[in-house]
Amino acid sequence: MGNPLETLGQFNSTLEELKQKDYSMRLNPENPGLTEFLASDEAQALMHAFEERQMREHLLRWLQPAQNTDNVPPATVEVIWMPYQAEGGISVLGWQLLLTTQKLERSPRKVSAIIQLARDIESNRRKVSPNETQLVDWLTQQPGVSLHSGSHAREDAIPLPVHNVLEWASLWGERGMLFWTDGGRVEFEPQAAKLILQTEADGKTLWAVRFRDEDAPVLPSELKWLADGDALSAKALDPRVYVRRKNKLIRLETGGMPVDLLRRIQRMPEVPIELLRQRGAGVALVERLHLSRETRNDAPGLVRIISVTPVLEFVLADGKELTVVVRADGENGERFYRNATGHWNLALQKESEVPTPPTVTTDEPSSEIAEGHDTSATLCVFPNANDLEPVDAFLKDLIPSSAAAKTSEAGMPMLAWSLNGKAFERFLSAWSRRPAQAQFLGNKPFYNMVMLQKPPGLRVRVESSGMDWLKVSVEMEGEMEALNLNEVRNALSASQDALIALPGGRMYRREDLEEYERSAGALMDMGLILQKGEQRVHAMQLAGMKKDALMELGAVNPNFMGLADRARTLLETFRGIPTAPVHAETAHFLRPYQQQGADFVYWACQSFGGAVLADDMGLGKTLQILATLTALRAQSDEVLPSLVICPASVAHNWQREARRFAPMLRVVTLESGAGRREILKHADQYDIVIMNYALARRDAEHLQKTKWLSICVDEAQAIKNPDSATSQTLKKIEASYRIALTGTPVENRLLDLWSILDFAAPGILPSRREFEQQAKSDDPTRLYRTLRAKLRPLLIRRLKTEVAPELPPRIEERRDCEMAPAQRKAYLAEVKRTRELLIAMREKKLAGKDRFQMLAALTRLRQICCDPSLIGLEKCGSGKTDTLLEIVAELLESGHKTLIFSQFVQMLERLKTALQKRGVPLRMLTGETRNRKDLVDEFEADPTPSVFLISLKAGGTGLNLTSASYVILYDPWWNPAVEAQAIDRTHRIGQDKTVVAYRLVTAGTVEERILALQEQKRGLAKNLLEEESFNRALTRDDFEYLLSADDESIEE
Repeated sequence: MGNPLETLGQFNSTLEELKQKDYSMRLNPENPGLTEFLASDEAQALMHAFEERQMREHLLRWLQPAQNTDNVPPATVEVIWMPYQAEGGISVLGWQLLLTTQKLERSPRKVSAIIQLARDIESNRRKVSPNETQLVDWLTQQPGVSLHSGSHAREDAIPLPVHNVLEWASLWGERGMLFWTDGGRVEFEPQAAKLILQTEADGKTLWAVRFRDEDAPVLPSELKWLADGDALSAKALDPRVYVRRKNKLIRLETGGMPVDLLRRIQRMPEVPIELLRQRGAGVALVERLHLSRETRNDAPGLVRIISVTPVLEFVLADGKELTVVVRADGENGERFYRNATGHWNLALQKESEVPTPPTVTTDEPSSEIAEGHDTSATLCVFPNANDLEPVDAFLKDLIPSSAAAKTSEAGMPMLAWSLNGKAFERFLSAWSRRPAQAQFLGNKPFYNMVMLQKPPGLRVRVESSGMDWLKVSVEMEGEMEALNLNEVRNALSASQDALIALPGGRMYRREDLEEYERSAGALMDMGLILQKGEQRVHAMQLAGMKKDALMELGAVNPNFMGLADRARTLLETFRGIPTAPVHAETAHFLRPYQQQGADFVYWACQSFGGAVLADDMGLGKTLQILATLTALRAQSDEVLPSLVICPASVAHNWQREARRFAPMLRVVTLESGAGRREILKHADQYDIVIMNYALARRDAEHLQKTKWLSICVDEAQAIKNPDSATSQTLKKIEASYRIALTGTPVENRLLDLWSILDFAAPGILPSRREFEQQAKSDDPTRLYRTLRAKLRPLLIRRLKTEVAPELPPRIEERRDCEMAPAQRKAYLAEVKRTRELLIAMREKKLAGKDRFQMLAALTRLRQICCDPSLIGLEKCGSGKTDTLLEIVAELLESGHKTLIFSQFVQMLERLKTALQKRGVPLRMLTGETRNRKDLVDEFEADPTPSVFLISLKAGGTGLNLTSASYVILYDPWWNPAVEAQAIDRTHRIGQDKTVVAYRLVTAGTVEERILALQEQKRGLAKNLLEEESFNRALTRDDFEYLLSADDESIEE
């Protein structure tokens, strides 16, 4: 072949043109050597030079003066469209160029002649008009010409691709340069014709062609159908087919019908309607032909328009995802479903396939049936466009573009989207404009959503005012009830959505709930309960609020402006709590916080008729109440006694403290026995009458007949059950003032708190039924805040940590314990036996075996005081254990850690069992314990309120337990110095809290005598003698003293 460069240089053309010529065919472009050469830089440079030379030549040719063509023979060209028959009856559209010269008359030109003609025109060897020049040049660029390889089967009629018809018509048809073979000029109709169905008078259904500008359709056989060669292929998905009507070429819409089926339609225009019915193909046929509701006349009699009722079925899941199925129901059970694209799927009108009519309410239908046509031939029904347009417009506004197309469980099309943020606002906006003629169905969550709730509007009206209080009324709009604030708060924190669901499915706007929560919270912080009716707001309630909260009250809710102004004025004029007129002899003993406590209780009694003193254990509540009673007695116009009801374990402690701190008061403690009734008859001879709860129940009738200055209940949790006999009995006792003492905090069981307040200040809280309802419905934290605010004028509570600077480093307190009946019986029997043993020993000084027997007998008495089970009496019960469990419960509830000491390991084991049954976290250390350090470290590191049971001998020394601040000495030791060492386990360097130690003593028993003997032998005790030394120091007189307990004090 020679050098490709030399060969290539012979051609005045581009590389692409080279490939199209015969020579390029001979070069074989697939030749690897040529391909490699054509891709080289050398070939590319050469081609660039060719392109540059071509550009210059064409530019100069265009700019040079026109040559004289007077001697060039003139010629004319024209293009004709000449359909030629193809197999099956449909013509293939082709074109032909005719040349007229001095020698030729409309001579058809083959492809090669057209190319040569173009060259002759370009070289001025043939003269035609400018339009014809452009036409010929354009024809040479057509695929049938430019790619002509000399093998075309029919060169006199070149196939015209139908998809280029519009281009031909727009370029040359408008210039009048295209002609039909019969001489007419080609015209192009932009409005397509449509293949339709029509029903004849004889009931036959035929194919027809409808033109847009004419009403009468034309049968296929009356038209010439044109296609291109590609359309005749069986692979053509959407063949382009045209029809010629007169001189116009018109596009025919066939719905993608293949050409071979179109051929048969020309020959057999009748439609097999029954066949379509039986196979259910009618709907598909109508859809493919686009016989939509807008073109209802395209198939009169076959397509029927009916009135429908749009139905939208919504489902809201998890408060977030919304799905909707949209359908339209006809009068006779017809049903149409709207898909994701907005198309309404047609239903087949066939009796056996008509769905069961749904149970929906529809308006009176207005069926539209084309007159003069047999409705029995109806193939399909359409919904009336007027019925659907409002729904389509509504859905356009309602559904966001992010909605996903899904299929329901029943196989129906549906849309799903999330109602977050803007989607929810969009829904609410569109929902307000929903069409009235549509039906809307939905599940319960959806119903709750569209029926959006509005929280009750809160208002507060100030009715009147006094010196230190306001009388107000809380009002709520209409008959609405207050919302459950606990539910509101939980719902707001659980979701950030714009739509919030409360339990029960009620739906609210987030901003509405937030506003309600702020408003209700502000009122509850003032101590107002969210219920209708008058309430009092005392200045003390406002005094506990933060200044900013009170200042911002009006900003929270404009309806609170008046309340905020009056509240600020009240607070500014409040003079505070005055000093109580405590007797000087008693006031001498009061620490500053105790004086404040007495002032508060005295003021509350004067202002409200009662008070609750809820100080932490060990802060001297007894002393504060004694001081208060001296003040109440001083201001009373008549001398009346005060009644103190307390557990038996502290009754004697009340009397001891009264004698010590208020000796001016006449005090009597009522015990079991007939004599107490006589004392009650003359109660006015005393200033304070002390008795335990059991006796108070027995003597209720006598107590209710007496006129009391005050009634004070110590350990008020004894009346926490409003249904108990104790609670009901004490609340019936009349007194000028009512005082409750409790070491448990406000965060007690709410009904317990209500019962205590119902005793101290009846009516200050709502009725029991209303209070219980509120306790169940409201957030406990929020309700406690409300109660604290409301009870601020009635209840005072201080913790040890708050008054620590005023406290001594260590406080020791005795707690008397009452024996259980069987325990008492066992003790008396053992005392009798021991006395007989002592009488039998004649020698003045006990020694040896006799001394051992007496010490063993004393030990048995001490064990019975602890728990008779220690000597084998299992079913007697233990009053001391009951007392300890009560104390531990209070301490744990207040968040304290406690050490419990006993010299009896068996007693510790029994306490361990009893505490574990109550779920108390604990540890135990005895002489058998091997991991002492690990136990101590665990107890010190654990912040949980818990108990440490310790054997007095094993844990009396060597332990550092400063995390505990309470110590319970379960049984008294011979030597008080050993007890002091036990207390020092927590009261030592590193302790930052005041230590409170309780000694549990069974009154009237050997335990009480041991304490007295300790005082008598105080000097000996200070020597820290061992038990053996202390025992050796006991004389016969000491033994007789230890056994000389007052039997009546422990007998019924």
